[in-house]
Amino acid sequence: CSGVVVTHDDADQTRRCVESVYANTQREFELILVDNGSGPAIREFADCLQSKRGNSLYIRNASNEGPAFGWNQGISAARGEWIVLLKNRAVVTPQWLGRMLAVASLDRGIGIVGACSKPRSDVPARSQHADPEDLSGLADGWFLQHAGQISFAARVDDVCSLLRQEALDRVGGFD
Repeated sequence: CSGVVVTHDDADQTRRCVESVYANTQREFELILVDNGSGPAIREFADCLQSKRGNSLYIRNASNEGPAFGWNQGISAARGEWIVLLKNRAVVTPQWLGRMLAVASLDRGIGIVGACSKPRSDVPARSQHADPEDLSGLADGWFLQHAGQISFAARVDDVCSLLRQEALDRVGGFD
């Protein structure tokens, strides 16, 4: 799997996102950080990340080209069969990737799996403002309650999405 995080400044939020990915991913994972013209703090973070982790890549744009442009850059550089697109505000919980891959593997026709990150009638309102430490319990509870269920949606939240590389190749990326 390859993960693409697009950021424009906010080094603390980006660090929290990336650290949650590394702490909660139990499989081989390549992380691609696309910097849309941030200040020096993101570059310093990326340098530190690359010195600690061999499975990361840093792409820097001179200006803010927007998330779609950055995701397309990351997708082009990615080597995984599956691509995870993450906004830098995303915080993932234990088993996040395995659960998303399990849903995606239920049917070869599934091209995208989105994480539940917005208020819904079946998600406690407190989850929208929970501390990262509380998110794991909320995610576990939601997953157990909805295990084996698939919801088809016209739109998937773009905070954390898993996409099949093959599907991306067919549609040609984002505009």
